[in-house]
Amino acid sequence: MILRWLLFASFSVHVFAVCDDPNAQVIIVGGGPAGIYAATGLIEQHGIEDFLMLEETDRPEGYLYPIDFGGLSFRPGALYGLTPIKPLMMELGIGLVATDNSSYTVYNYNGEDVTAEAREREAAYVAAREKGLPLADDIDRCLRPRPDIPYKAKLGVNGWVAKSDIDKTMEWFNFDFNEGLSTRDVSTGWTYRQAMANLFPDKCFITGRARIILDGMLEQITPARIALNSRTVNVTQTDECVIVTTSDGTEYVGEYAIITNSVGVIQNGGVTFEPSLPPWKSEEFFRYQMGTLDAIFLKFDTKFWDDTEYILHATDRHGYYPAFLNLEAEGYHPAGTNILIGFLTGDEAYRAEHLSDEEVQAEVIGVLRDMYGESNVPDPTEFYMSRFATDVDIYGSFSAYPIGIPPEDSQMRLKGPTGRLYFAPEDAADIHIGNPFGSVLDGFFAAGGVAGCIQNQECDDYTPDRSICKPRPVKQRKNMN
Repeated sequence: MILRWLLFASFSVHVFAVCDDPNAQVIIVGGGPAGIYAATGLIEQHGIEDFLMLEETDRPEGYLYPIDFGGLSFRPGALYGLTPIKPLMMELGIGLVATDNSSYTVYNYNGEDVTAEAREREAAYVAAREKGLPLADDIDRCLRPRPDIPYKAKLGVNGWVAKSDIDKTMEWFNFDFNEGLSTRDVSTGWTYRQAMANLFPDKCFITGRARIILDGMLEQITPARIALNSRTVNVTQTDECVIVTTSDGTEYVGEYAIITNSVGVIQNGGVTFEPSLPPWKSEEFFRYQMGTLDAIFLKFDTKFWDDTEYILHATDRHGYYPAFLNLEAEGYHPAGTNILIGFLTGDEAYRAEHLSDEEVQAEVIGVLRDMYGESNVPDPTEFYMSRFATDVDIYGSFSAYPIGIPPEDSQMRLKGPTGRLYFAPEDAADIHIGNPFGSVLDGFFAAGGVAGCIQNQECDDYTPDRSICKPRPVKQRKNMN
């Protein structure tokens, strides 16, 4: 008993001493787009410059990090720009190519061109999707006369069941390719909310320097306000301050903290919290799933493939190297680039990430040889594969909305503060979860909450409202006598 008291007393003295000498008013955990926009929100909108951003890597840019491949520069984490952020990217002069999802050639594993049949089946898929658009407006917050269900179930009700190899590929191309997950994993209501907001399939391939979108923001943040190679592993909150501990044992202290880690990082214990997050908060983080879109870059000495933008692979194994982007298609890169980008999502991405580069290359080249013939497909001269599902900085590419949860309630739980901690996961950005614009919105939202607490002493104290649901009507039994 005495030992327990001594340990508690020692901890208390340490905490109070640390809280008396903070490093900054606000500690921002994560230096990706959400963290950078949270920082600039504090500066531009609220005049708060006393903050410190902790970035786990050697660069404050998150998923916008570049790779050099085939003499060109790519950002595997941001290959495409979606509708909400496209005007801003154009204004900044970032090179974009409007993709044409109708420009594709489809081969089966026997090398037969089945494009005509694929177009017919795609039309059937689109018809089933469009038939369900009114559902998003019909889902009531509590009674839900038309309950939310997995998107796969709604497609089935509307007449679409992916049975054939071609069906599976066209479903992947029109859904998994956007979400990073299959139709069984994603909310019907959420999917149609996105569709009605025109968030897909309208997207652009980024050929320019996407990091420009952060350059103006970073110019406002002095280097002294960024601690690189500082991976946060623990966040301890007291009545007086927040203590953030990095992987090398360094402690950073702030009056408040903005947490920008992805759902995947929190789910996998990349950051722990003391005391633990309230059950309503933890439960909400675990409701979400992280989708994965991995890119496989292949450079060849010669071009052996079709001139369409996409070359699709029809196989009975859903998502097994189903699509390749032709970077020599019109508007992309000059002739002689000789680069294909293959894509994997969801379970197949996770599986492939546990293989070596050599094993993945053997699989993907095997698929291309099935499609174009053994003698027509040489080994690539360069190879690169992103591995987002197992990347400890994110554990996935972007999040997907959970099934059966009212969006407004769920997103408020995600970004609602707990004491001195404010949260900015892109998952809480209404219809913009899963794209960079969501990070921007959540960063600004968190900055506003912290600023209100610092400057006006108006601190948010969020607790989920569990009284919003009306009681269900009692069923009346008929008297059959």
